Amino acid sequence: MRNHLWWAMLAAMLIWGGSWPVSKALTPLANPLVLAFWRFLISFVVFIPLLFWLKPRPLVPQPNPKTLLYLAIALTAQLLYSWLFFIGLQKGLASAGGILVTTLNPILTWLFVALMGGVHTGRREAVGLLTGFIGGGVLLEVWHLDSTLIFQRGNGYFLACAALWAIVTIATQRALNHLPLLLFSALLFGLSTLVLLPLVGIDALGPWLNDPRFWWGMIYLGVITNALATLIYFAATSRLGSARVSAWIFVVPASAGVLSWLFLDEQPSWNLLIGGALALLAVAMLSPKR
Repeated sequence: MRNHLWWAMLAAMLIWGGSWPVSKALTPLANPLVLAFWRFLISFVVFIPLLFWLKPRPLVPQPNPKTLLYLAIALTAQLLYSWLFFIGLQKGLASAGGILVTTLNPILTWLFVALMGGVHTGRREAVGLLTGFIGGGVLLEVWHLDSTLIFQRGNGYFLACAALWAIVTIATQRALNHLPLLLFSALLFGLSTLVLLPLVGIDALGPWLNDPRFWWGMIYLGVITNALATLIYFAATSRLGSARVSAWIFVVPASAGVLSWLFLDEQPSWNLLIGGALALLAVAMLSPKR
């Protein structure tokens, strides 16, 4: 089972790598709240037939205060993440966002879990985290940046996104102790849609609805990224733990660069190759021994 999870996680990270340039292409079409609303709505619509088809049990679980708390935390963090995600992409670069979020998120997840006493960070894990952080720095070419530039052009939003997704990851793991994965995901996307609906109002209906780029992008983000890749991520989180699974996010910045090379003809630079190799090495170090 774990071997299948590793391959599924690799596919999910490749999909997430592609979500950054796709999302960047959508930002000129609508405001961040509208983009987040449609992304959640499409994801929720996809999960409805899955619930009736797979029929997870219990479909209507007994209310549990801790489960409701974890669901509320995940919901709040996911809403803030999606809003800041699109704002950051409006102001900054997709490559910078993908690197900052995906290299800092595993470090913050391990830190948060360790502070709660939920994971032991030994020498192997510490070296893995350091390796992943160095890999992200190589990908970002930090030697060309001054200390203030990292926080400019939207990067501050991306830093917040990294912390918020760490919270989503941890809250999801705790909630899945009492809720089926499909039900939890459907609730998360459905409640996110309901919360955003009064905020977007009539603005959710705009001229971009007749633009094929909008729908192709939303299908990728709402169905392939949210419903497929995120479902894989949450499934792995429930089986392997949030700290271990978050390490796979180190693959995303490398995959984003490779996909840009394949589809946008952007030639990979030496820092992409070295940084990507370091990120993959970090995954190996932080993944549980078999």
